[in-house]
Amino acid sequence: MFSAFLFFSCAAPFGVYHRVKKNETLYSIARLYGTSVDKLEKNNNIPDAKKIMPGDYIFVPGVSAPLDMNGKTATAPSNAKKEENKDVKNTQHGKPAVQTTTSAPKNSAKIGKFIWPVKGVLTSKFGSRNGKHHSGIDIGAPEGTPIYAAAAGKVVFVGEKSGYGLLVIISHSNGSSFTIYAHNSKNLVKEDAEVKQGDKIALVGETGRATGPHLHFEIRIESKAVDPLEYLPKTVP
Repeated sequence: MFSAFLFFSCAAPFGVYHRVKKNETLYSIARLYGTSVDKLEKNNNIPDAKKIMPGDYIFVPGVSAPLDMNGKTATAPSNAKKEENKDVKNTQHGKPAVQTTTSAPKNSAKIGKFIWPVKGVLTSKFGSRNGKHHSGIDIGAPEGTPIYAAAAGKVVFVGEKSGYGLLVIISHSNGSSFTIYAHNSKNLVKEDAEVKQGDKIALVGETGRATGPHLHFEIRIESKAVDPLEYLPKTVP
């Protein structure tokens, strides 16, 4: 079950996602951030506010940092053991929500190595693009080119969303990092499947908001989108 992790848009909205803790409800989370239950339900595609569970992630728009139950800014775990236990869950009603950044967390070296997910040409980099934030990189390739898992992990989302078209999301290292593969012409894996690095997971396409066949690829660490070029081999295959 995988809750709000991505609020789908190539130009990511401003906000954070809050990890639901024991005894928290959508109502208490709304009060904590000074927003409404209705807004949280709409942003996270939640049909029933009573069905959120501890470990779920709820996207909160218009917020710069996640808060704890006392209203203080939440901090990331300070050691690797805590980070490994930071498992991201999902609910069938939620869709992953987004927070972006231009720098990597201090402990990002612990996430493991990634490989290039497709053979092609780098056509767009991470960061500002036409006045908006581009939360990943674009790799141009002919339609139907195989897309591979950049690292071993568990498939937590397979489906379609307007801006991203057909996409696949893979969780790595017990949910401490995620990779996102979008605009696919066809998805080849199913949710909950375990994949190895280099497994074929999809085919390049131009579904969603795309001007030509390419892969939109993202890496997220500790809830934040980071520049994939900092984690991939220096040479595009």
